[in-house]
Amino acid sequence: MIKMVSIHSAMGGARRLNFSDSYIERGKSISIAAIRTHLKTTTWGKKAYKMKPVHMLTQKNIPDWVKFGKMVIEDGYCTKGSRGRQLLDNVLWTDETMT
Repeated sequence: MIKMVSIHSAMGGARRLNFSDSYIERGKSISIAAIRTHLKTTTWGKKAYKMKPVHMLTQKNIPDWVKFGKMVIEDGYCTKGSRGRQLLDNVLWTDETMT
């Protein structure tokens, strides 16, 4: 999988920002040209890279995952009801970002 930041992503980025709740509340907007200019000044937007496939489970980390799974069950993360939901709300999943 090759990832590369392109100038075409400037349109989508500007659209997402301009229609976001925080920009609408503050009466702000950003132009595509501003994002393009910023992308041109960075080096991270100009280099393509290919991610190497990595095995998620190895002999080295299997015991750690088993230990983690036992801890999750013992600490109540899997319980039904508000207690389990409260605990899970404090977990940062890998597909989320901190805002």
